[in-house]
Amino acid sequence: MRRRRHDNRAITGRPRPRLRRSAPPRLGGATGFALLLAFAAAAFGGATAAGQGAAQNLVQDEAPADARGAATPEPTATDAAVRVVHGSADAGPIDLYLDDALAVSGVVFPSASDPLFLGEGDHELRIVAAGADPEQPIVETTLTLEAGSAYQVAALGPLAALQANVYEVDLEPPAADRARLRFVHGSPDAGPVALTVADGEALFPPVDFPNETEYADVEAGTYDLEVRGEDGSVALALPGTELEAGVVYDVFAVGGVADGTLAALTATATPTALRVAGRPAAIFTGRCEVNGLDASVAPLTNLAAPAGESLGAEAATATESSITAIPLTLDELLAREHAVVVLASEEERQRVVACGAIGGAPTEEGALIVGLPETNGSGFAGVATLAPGALDPTATDVSVAIAADLVDTAGAVAETDDGGTPRAAPNRGGDAEATPEA
Repeated sequence: MRRRRHDNRAITGRPRPRLRRSAPPRLGGATGFALLLAFAAAAFGGATAAGQGAAQNLVQDEAPADARGAATPEPTATDAAVRVVHGSADAGPIDLYLDDALAVSGVVFPSASDPLFLGEGDHELRIVAAGADPEQPIVETTLTLEAGSAYQVAALGPLAALQANVYEVDLEPPAADRARLRFVHGSPDAGPVALTVADGEALFPPVDFPNETEYADVEAGTYDLEVRGEDGSVALALPGTELEAGVVYDVFAVGGVADGTLAALTATATPTALRVAGRPAAIFTGRCEVNGLDASVAPLTNLAAPAGESLGAEAATATESSITAIPLTLDELLAREHAVVVLASEEERQRVVACGAIGGAPTEEGALIVGLPETNGSGFAGVATLAPGALDPTATDVSVAIAADLVDTAGAVAETDDGGTPRAAPNRGGDAEATPEA
């Protein structure tokens, strides 16, 4: 696998964002895994295209999850993330095969897929014309992936000379109030170009096809960006480009100048450091019953007990909880069967300890409060609240809390003896089981 770099340098002049250099770190183990989860969450709606060649984003087929080399819907601690970028204007829709298994189908120009999660090590990649024989690839290569890392795999250049180029994503969280930005030159006939601010100097030195700049941290804000040639001519304008704090942006210039297909494609990731110590959870499609869960569609922040000093009654039941904003609306979650799923641990991600179907009557504020019954005899039960996003109307804020003692004490004060004294009632917890295919 080739990784391309281009040295950065200090930029002067106005108007422009203030830059701080950043290089992709090696993030293995728990930290890298946590950032992969964030990369997964951000990938929903994580790519936009602008320009003459702009098209709708990819709709990804489900990938098999049982083979070692097959892409999985949710990462494990030894996985790497791969996202496919289609930047070849004349190649038509393409299919992507990883280790002889169809991973993504029907990718159109210019678009980027949701991330795929693969085990560390070598994987065989084939890019094939959509629906064509995988034994007759347009291009094939070997990817060497590291656990806890993320990569953009870009199909660039004309069909007759298509390249599969690999660019590693910097998953270290940007500094407060900053976004992280990189430019990737994916237009074979554009000559050396640079990403600039309109009426300002270049943010990076010019690069040739198919190279990329280093990452730089920039002040969050809205900018009128341009892709310019060495003579200062504007090849592509990106007015009103919003760079949000905490988000990593890869801006690709793809397509061609001569045929009028030059377009900008922006792939984003939000590498917010998630709490790894604790209990994994996710939103799944399907039902809370044996083999009823289908696929994870939104990972949730791991559940954990508060780290502060315990206050109040010593007999208070200890809980584990988390709060996550997911990039799905409540309407989308209610359009088909979904469930909130809490897993046993990072090491036992196949075992569900609590699971609750998403549904019911909303509160006056439009929130849903759903129960999370015990599953697999775990002894854990809890509740989840799903509310319209407080900061983003296209998101849902998901709060999850579970406790170990709720099952054994369920209904403990619901009955009284003849003298009116409360007495413990028998446990009425169910025996439902669920095992996600993740």
